Amino acid sequence: MSQIKGDLLASLLNDRALLAVIIVGQLLAIILTFSPLLHTDPWLTLAPVSLFIHFVSLASLSSIYLLKTQLRKASYQQQLMVLILVICGFTLATSYLVFSLEILDNITLFEFLSRNLLIAFNIAVLYAQFSVMHAERGYSEQIATQAQLSSLQARIRPHFLFNSLNMAAELVYHNAEDAEKTILALADLSRAAMHCDEAIPLAKEILLAQQYMLVESWRFGDRLTIDWQLPELLPELNVPALTIQPLLENAICHGVEPNQSSSTVSIKLLVSNSSISLIVDNPYLQDASKSRPSNGIAVENIKERLHMYFGQRAKLTHFIQGERFRTKLVIPR
Repeated sequence: MSQIKGDLLASLLNDRALLAVIIVGQLLAIILTFSPLLHTDPWLTLAPVSLFIHFVSLASLSSIYLLKTQLRKASYQQQLMVLILVICGFTLATSYLVFSLEILDNITLFEFLSRNLLIAFNIAVLYAQFSVMHAERGYSEQIATQAQLSSLQARIRPHFLFNSLNMAAELVYHNAEDAEKTILALADLSRAAMHCDEAIPLAKEILLAQQYMLVESWRFGDRLTIDWQLPELLPELNVPALTIQPLLENAICHGVEPNQSSSTVSIKLLVSNSSISLIVDNPYLQDASKSRPSNGIAVENIKERLHMYFGQRAKLTHFIQGERFRTKLVIPR
């Protein structure tokens, strides 16, 4: 069998799995006691059979929980084998205990143990099969998502690197010292662009955004004022690399470049218990916005990347308020 990628412990040790075990166990007890092959009163048999099944299943789960530290180091197949052995082991032990109480009639110890073991083994193997199918499906979806994410990043990289090289070439003619600092800053940004399919700490993402705005401040000089409003301590949170930079590039492209007078771009980060909100505020020039090409590809890519990382909980919106254009990015914690 090929190596299966998955986390059996995560699928077993949670509230939903516990509820599923209880419900399936009770359904199994009902099926066994109301079987037409049995000639006993099902209503008298249902309670002890239910108790037997729930004891075995919950005791097995408890043992897996106690062994979770050792099992995390094992492969998926090894975890499944341990699960099957634990279930069969508790079935044999419980069956022997019940038989020793001498409450059963017309059945030998071997028959009682073998029947219960056969049922437990079939149930465990059936669960293992469904677990393998679920793990393989989850792994395939993960691979497909990663491939789609890499495709999105590949569309961002050339766009970003092209603008970066143009910016460096423009600065060389104005100030050699600033050009050198700019190229070093662009090197960090370009390095991030080559690995933007990865998640990085928020603090590093903010640093990359600050380096980008520093480069733009050298480019525009007195025409650009940057207002950073950041909390003293940034939350420990990973975000897709180069999520903020395209938003700032959009603000520069539409709010600063076409404006011949001085412009202010403010970047505010708000932190709550459930999310962080980044607000980018830049001048809004209606005529210039209509005439200049949109950076829509980068913005749509950000939305898709955020959706892959955080689902529907992440939001990227924009709105116009007077002569200001605001972009709001919300990322869950």
